[in-house]
Amino acid sequence: MIKQFYYALLIFLALLLSHCSESPTVGGGAETGNTIVHCRVVYPSGEPVAAASVKVRPDGFIASTNSETNSLTVQDLETDSEGNLKVELASDAEFYIEMNDNKAYASLLTLSLPTNVDTTLADQILQPYSSVAGVIEEPSASTSDYSVQIFGLERSTSIDNSGSFEFTDLPEGDYTFQVASSNSVVATIEDVQVAANSALEMTISEDGITYKKDIVIDAATAGVTITENLYNFPLLVRVDSAHFNFATAEADGKDILITKTDGLPVNFEIEQWSSITQTASIWVTVDTLYAHQPTVLSMSWGNGVVAAETPVFTAANNFGGVWHLHDSAHVTNAVNATMPGENFGAITINGVIGSAFSFQDRKFTYLPAEAFADVDQEVTISLWQHGVDITDTTNMTMFD
Repeated sequence: MIKQFYYALLIFLALLLSHCSESPTVGGGAETGNTIVHCRVVYPSGEPVAAASVKVRPDGFIASTNSETNSLTVQDLETDSEGNLKVELASDAEFYIEMNDNKAYASLLTLSLPTNVDTTLADQILQPYSSVAGVIEEPSASTSDYSVQIFGLERSTSIDNSGSFEFTDLPEGDYTFQVASSNSVVATIEDVQVAANSALEMTISEDGITYKKDIVIDAATAGVTITENLYNFPLLVRVDSAHFNFATAEADGKDILITKTDGLPVNFEIEQWSSITQTASIWVTVDTLYAHQPTVLSMSWGNGVVAAETPVFTAANNFGGVWHLHDSAHVTNAVNATMPGENFGAITINGVIGSAFSFQDRKFTYLPAEAFADVDQEVTISLWQHGVDITDTTNMTMFD
């Protein structure tokens, strides 16, 4: 039987947090006694955004219910023909400044500055719209009486008879949503992380909140050339705090579930998950990785419901042995637990994919020959290595 190894394609979830690209430059005091903010609003190409809609709202603002009357607290402005913007703020409170071309691009700036300063910010770069959709399960009242608002934004939408709502033109950022009826607040949903050009779904029930978002795998965008479809492909999905809000998942990631977009399960296993460092590495078996179009999976989490992991590296997928090398005391074999490796002095360090071994000073790890005993034709052996200094290969043996 021919053993095959598939190179894992590293895909990063494109979930980027919104922030000011540089620290502001603070000049002299404003003549009016208020804070004055200057910046230029541009597209990713650097082209200035003329006549962009700019909405300034204070922290805690709720659309349609806000009682603010100060013209410097709630403002609707517009950039000039060169994309320049000047905002005058009345206090040192926190403000949300949304810049939107009212077509497909937006950006959100959260700003808190002392009074009586004149401040120049770096260019504010608009990014593609994001969407957030949700459904309220088994509401206690008619959903026609419900609405959803986002704190700090001029956003309010009604909930239809099926309990569903959607925002389609959001800038990236971290939000607090409020679900309210005409006479009470039904739910407050904090720490909703929205990335540029992404779609997030929420299911709100009495048991809590479940989140879902797509994992889009596009080899062309990643700069990888694939000439034909790949099957049963082991894909590594890496997640960090810029891509995922770890506070909304279990501390060990055990509520993560990865499926096809139609809900059918796929095999996945968590190689590493840390809510402290806010990093994760998850292996997923993709039954078809398309060469000429994006492949889309779905990731769900929340509610504390434990999801069952299923092995990615199996003999059925033509793996003879896989040793992850993340525990120097136990060199376990993900394919066959009865054939572990044996470590001779290598120590555990932080690696590119979770933990790794350091083989400094001629340390080594033994992999059992029994793992390859049934190989009667060809075998492919692959090692993921990061060499600090491999210019001198005199004493370096990869396999012996």
